[in-house]
Amino acid sequence: MQDRLTLGPAWVQAVKPALTRVRTRLWEVRGRPRSGGLRVLFYHRVSDDPDPLAIAPTRFEAQMRVLRDEGYRVVDVAEAGEDALLVHDEHHEKSSLAFALSRIAHTPQGPTPIGVFRDVERPVYDELMAEQIATATEKGGAGDLGELLHAGDTWTIG
Repeated sequence: MQDRLTLGPAWVQAVKPALTRVRTRLWEVRGRPRSGGLRVLFYHRVSDDPDPLAIAPTRFEAQMRVLRDEGYRVVDVAEAGEDALLVHDEHHEKSSLAFALSRIAHTPQGPTPIGVFRDVERPVYDELMAEQIATATEKGGAGDLGELLHAGDTWTIG
């Protein structure tokens, strides 16, 4: 399973950190939101590793100090209540939430979601067709094209 987990194509790895930095600068310029509510910050990794999705522990600590100094406070999910959060499951059979998330645009009041919206495994046409052929062959045998052509079940067109 580990070999299937990647950061995606190289262009995504290059663009995503830059986009995140731009969005962070826009957030800083706008200042603290005027309305109340729950703000959720998501960090991929806190690490000194050379990873475009990681934030260094010292920078993370500095960001947490800024939030504290601005009057924000960290709350546990239990304190906020699970009803206050929307948890997206990209493997869910129904696509409605993934579709809605993919249509959210960056506005002064909201984020631009990026990442995996939908990841479900379903059979493809070739697999379904091969299964139908195997079932038919199992029930009626391999068949004979010559016998089929001379079976009398033909039509005259014209």
